[in-house]
Amino acid sequence: MKKSIKVSSLLIGFVIGLVLGFVLTNQLKSKSQLSNKQQPSSQLTDIIKWPWADSLDAVKAAPNSHKVLFENDNVRILEVTVDPYGFEPMHTHRYPSVMFGPGNDTSQYDIIYYRYGYDSIMHTYVAKDSVREHGGYQKGKSNEGHFMKPEGPHRIKNLSNVKILAYRIEFKREMKK
Repeated sequence: MKKSIKVSSLLIGFVIGLVLGFVLTNQLKSKSQLSNKQQPSSQLTDIIKWPWADSLDAVKAAPNSHKVLFENDNVRILEVTVDPYGFEPMHTHRYPSVMFGPGNDTSQYDIIYYRYGYDSIMHTYVAKDSVREHGGYQKGKSNEGHFMKPEGPHRIKNLSNVKILAYRIEFKREMKK
């Protein structure tokens, strides 16, 4: 019973992601055809000026914890996992995104979120700070997305014996109303 709930939650999340990706792609395609000559927005300008190396992209730098489920010119949908007691490699997320859980209770995990900066004198990345967080998504609210701004270099350490699973929909282009 528990396994079938996990599988159905995963399928529901995947279908929601695909539908959202399809709808957003069509919406962006029609809007971009109408406004190809506009100046880039501040959000797109920030993306263009992204200061971190492409090699730090989550899919390249942390491939064991970031799997691409869907990608086109407008969106990228990632499955994000952190094994029990796992420590992700340092990575970035260049695009604004929405992150949500798969629908099961993940309130039993603890993580440490480490932010990194670049030391130009030593030519290396150094941990700037860390934050310990408990839990994940509240029961019954795990399919509600949480908006996330682009993230510079960071790592996550799973302090629990529970595998963490989430989905991240990254928006490669700005969404206009």
